[in-house]
Amino acid sequence: MLTLLASCPISGGVRNHSSPISLTGSVLVATPALKDPYFRRTILFLPYHNPEEGALGFVLNRPLHKTIGEVFPTPSTFSPVPLFYGGPVAPEEVSIASLRWVERPRGVKFQSFTNFSESLDVSPGWTRGLRAFAGYSGWNRGQLEEEIAANAWFLIQPNRDLINMPHPNSAWKETICQMNPIFKLLTEVPDDPSLN
Repeated sequence: MLTLLASCPISGGVRNHSSPISLTGSVLVATPALKDPYFRRTILFLPYHNPEEGALGFVLNRPLHKTIGEVFPTPSTFSPVPLFYGGPVAPEEVSIASLRWVERPRGVKFQSFTNFSESLDVSPGWTRGLRAFAGYSGWNRGQLEEEIAANAWFLIQPNRDLINMPHPNSAWKETICQMNPIFKLLTEVPDDPSLN
């Protein structure tokens, strides 16, 4: 079980990535230029990052419109938990985590559950943010930093809407447009330019 309270004071909303600091608790937003089908128009939460080891993340805005109980054999405690695409690494494996936005101290509370037995006691405070992820996103040492430097990702401060993700299908476009109105035109470009 991993518990994290990530409070990320980021100047101006976008983190300066020039120094080798931990990005744990940050949110990655795919830039309009990122064409990789695994990550195109995604928003990810980083529960772990170490400049010497690499990073681990989960995609927040790709619901699979199923519960974990419909796809994987799990105890009834977790059967109704919604299932999301977590990333391209080990898609046959499922992680269950709770992500909650808190105001005091302002930030993200994250807890992962690795033992899915019936005896696992999930406190009411964590059940509100429960979601399951098929697979995860992973980066080797220096890989994520290189992608950020190559403008594949915006690194931003988490907020309530990004963590609670009430409208995952429109979240990427709304987030990009809030960051810079100029990007609105780029969000309208179809995947196939011939359709324009």
